[in-house]
Parts: sequence; structure tokens; C-alpha cells
Amino acid sequence: MLANNDTAGALQSYQKELDLHKAWAEVEPSNLLLLQNLAAFKQRNAVGLRHAGQTDEANRYYTAALLTAENAVQRSPDTVRLQIVLITILDSYGYFESTRDDSAAAELYNRALSIARELEKKGKLAGEDLTWIDCIQGHIDALDIEKTIS
Repeated sequence: MLANNDTAGALQSYQKELDLHKAWAEVEPSNLLLLQNLAAFKQRNAVGLRHAGQTDEANRYYTAALLTAENAVQRSPDTVRLQIVLITILDSYGYFESTRDDSAAAELYNRALSIARELEKKGKLAGEDLTWIDCIQGHIDALDIEKTIS
């Protein structure tokens, strides 16, 4: 919906999805797939709110997404898909922070890169998921370039 510039409609839709998954997760709190989806929906709300210019609310949702993803990874540290969701959230949150605080962005990007490299070292990252390393490294490099220009 954001592609059609219907930000309000997208935010309503994202909130409905999030509410549904929150209710479902309360019924099945041990379901890791639900936690993974809940983290992803919180991130989606954060992105929508960022596009709507609601930065404080976007920050709140990014923080909630990060905590949910970290909780899921702590419960099942060997589940690669959960770690990929965590990497995705860290990268997206880093992009958001790069418009506000380069050091916070760098910290988020470096965490994401560390997780991705650890997965790669263990042979757990394959195919398109390997592109995370180059993508995140590119974001870190861009922050470094900004510092030298400033």
C-alpha cells in the first residue's frame, strides 16, 4: 500500500496484522514462528511510521521488533531463519537511525554484520541470504564516507 502512497491505509492494515499476531502469540506463546512473524510485523509498522514521518512512534516499534526478535533467537539460537529476521530488523533499524544518529546506526549495522558473518562462518548462510553481508557492509561504509565528508 505504501507503493500507492496510501500511507494511512497501509498503517491501518499493518496495525490489524500486528494486532492479530499479538493476540495469536498470547494464545501460543511458545510458537517461535509466531514470534518471528510478530517481530516482522512490528518492523513493518516501524517502516510505515517512518515513511509517515512519525519518528518517535517508528522508534518505539523498531525497539519492540528488536526485542521480540532477540527473544525468539534466545529461545532457539540455532534457528537460522530467526537470526535472519533479527539481521533484517537490525539493518532496517540502522537505516532509520542513520537519518538521526550515525553512531547508533553503526552499532546496529555492526551487530547485524556480526551475526551474518557468524552464520556464514558456520555455513548457515547461503544463496541470497549471503547478500546481507555486502549490503550491511555497504551501509557501514556509507556512514564512514559521511564522516569524512562532514
